[in-house]
Amino acid sequence: MIYLLVTGYWLLAAGYWLLAAGCWFVFLYIFAPAIDNQPKKDKYGIRSYLSQDNHSCAAGDEVKAGENRHAYCI
Repeated sequence: MIYLLVTGYWLLAAGYWLLAAGCWFVFLYIFAPAIDNQPKKDKYGIRSYLSQDNHSCAAGDEVKAGENRHAYCI
C-alpha cells in the first residue's frame, strides 16, 4: 500500500513537471518571436529592415537603399 502511495506521488509530481515544461515551451514558441524582433545581421554585418515595418536604424548607422524595398543599416 505504501509503495502504491509513493509511486502515485512520484507519478503525479512528474506529471506536473511535464505540464510545466510543456507550458513553458508553448509560451516560448508563441511569444519568443515577438520578444526577439530585432533584425539579425547577415554575414556582412548588415541589419536588414523591411521598409513597410516601422523600424529605424540604430544611432550612428548609415542607411543604404537596397533592392526589393529594403533599407539596410550599416
